[in-house]
Amino acid sequence: MLSKRLLEHSEKLVIFEAVCRHGSIHGATNELKLTQPAITRSLQTLEKSLNLPLLTRGRHGVELTWAGELILKFSKSLNALSIQTMHEFEGLNDPKSATVTVGTFDSLAEYLWPKFIVEHRKLFPLFKINLRTSNGDRFQNRLRCSEIDFVVDAVPEEGEGVTSFKLYDDQFGLFHSVHRKAMVSDGFIVIVPSATDNRKTPLADLLKGKVDPQIMSRQIEVDSFATAAQFIAEDVGIGVLPLRLAAQYQKSKLITEFKFSKSSPLHFGLHSICATVLDRRLTEPKIKFFLSKLKAFHK
Repeated sequence: MLSKRLLEHSEKLVIFEAVCRHGSIHGATNELKLTQPAITRSLQTLEKSLNLPLLTRGRHGVELTWAGELILKFSKSLNALSIQTMHEFEGLNDPKSATVTVGTFDSLAEYLWPKFIVEHRKLFPLFKINLRTSNGDRFQNRLRCSEIDFVVDAVPEEGEGVTSFKLYDDQFGLFHSVHRKAMVSDGFIVIVPSATDNRKTPLADLLKGKVDPQIMSRQIEVDSFATAAQFIAEDVGIGVLPLRLAAQYQKSKLITEFKFSKSSPLHFGLHSICATVLDRRLTEPKIKFFLSKLKAFHK
């Protein structure tokens, strides 16, 4: 059977995945700490055992054949199942010595996690927290494959089979550099266009009536609030930030709150920071333990 032959060569599937990931045999050598001839022999053995060509080789690297695409899909599924099984066994006897992996945004990682990790480590030194950060990835696929245990993000994740738990509420505000020199009318506005409030209203719509349309026409769009905060601090323009993130820069006396007029509200766009987990994993000891500590810390 094909599946049996694949399992007999499971170690070669790891090599096959690495070559696919790098797009070349040469690119996989550093990751695998193997020579090019050793990787080539493993791929040839795998192809021979299946009696199928998996890769075509050219001047610009390797490309998957149709069979290669199927085998790569099988390999990734097998790896995801292995990870899931490992997670289920990990921490069964002692969740205080388990490991969790959390997917979160760069801007949240900047202010939400440091204090929590420091305090948590004091109480539970054997518990390990791994953070996987990104500017745009919503982490849903990685959560469903159990590559990560939690997603911590603004606004609850949606989808069948997941549950989001609110950690705290936040709002947006307008900020500018403490060293602002340019006139507001001549400046830019820095926003994260993908950001929304709890009603899924984009930032650009939330700003209507709060910011002069002429200034709104001169937007600088960035992928993360961490980047936006740096731009604001460097006096690139006024900008929109979550209040919790802005507080870190205000303490460092890099930015200050901005208000266009007395009638313009300082804060707007209620949004919730949530921890999302798969429903089928809610009863795992380490998931219950970590979620309880995360919720208690942010009360």
